[in-house]
Amino acid sequence: MVAELADFKQTDPTWSTNPPYDLNNIILSTRLNHSEDCGDMYGYGCAVTSVADVFNTYGNTTLSNDDELNPGTLNDWLSGSFKGFVGCSIYWDVASAAIEIGDPENIYRNNKVNWPEGMQKIDEALNGNDLPIVGILVNNGIGTHYVVAVEKLPDVDGKPDYKIIDPALYPFVENDPGNSGQSLSQVYGGFDNVFQVVVYKKGSTPQNTLAIGGHSPIHLFITDPLGDMTGFNLETDEIIANIPNSSYGIEPGIVPVDGHDSPSKEKKYFQLTNPTEGE
Repeated sequence: MVAELADFKQTDPTWSTNPPYDLNNIILSTRLNHSEDCGDMYGYGCAVTSVADVFNTYGNTTLSNDDELNPGTLNDWLSGSFKGFVGCSIYWDVASAAIEIGDPENIYRNNKVNWPEGMQKIDEALNGNDLPIVGILVNNGIGTHYVVAVEKLPDVDGKPDYKIIDPALYPFVENDPGNSGQSLSQVYGGFDNVFQVVVYKKGSTPQNTLAIGGHSPIHLFITDPLGDMTGFNLETDEIIANIPNSSYGIEPGIVPVDGHDSPSKEKKYFQLTNPTEGE
């Protein structure tokens, strides 16, 4: 288990409105991507807040522009010239540059019933004192939420379980941990609801990475200079990831876990680390 865990809350009025039910009165600086088309950090800032938790726990207290690192300043950084959002969804690789760390490993479940690769990715990260960010299907699968896994726990009904840091807290109360310290199975129904694992490795160095994001109704299908392919294959109606060091998956839109608003747009996301030279 990693000591001195950061536990920011996306609902903290320092960087969000509280509560944000009147969308017409939300100030632009609290919206993801500083865009009127995006929701407020209060309801939709779980991914940004989870990244801030991980980076801060790794000992990074300032961003590359020398601002103090917290969910609000990270949202500002991603919303600026670094262009860290595709629409209202985070570019996971771009966030790495905020503290000049290596781009994350990114693995998707892609509708697999059994997903030992996901469990292995989480366990490997925790064994190496890294903190995996875990995407979870919530509200009966209509949207997603992101938390940080911090400790492996005994299995529940034969499925892996983990202690979590949860950025959601409705309503916000200062120094209230909310669901943090509880287990994935207690709060979000267990490992079967996990659809994505994102791992930033502390101490890693920046890499050359190609990332492409888009929203429905598109799919992405990429062929590298050697003829390997990753993405959604229309001919076989399946997702493949045959390009080395690549990943592709579907991220359903983030939804406020208190149910006060609808999900954001779904995202299709391709990532390739150290791509081969060529077209």
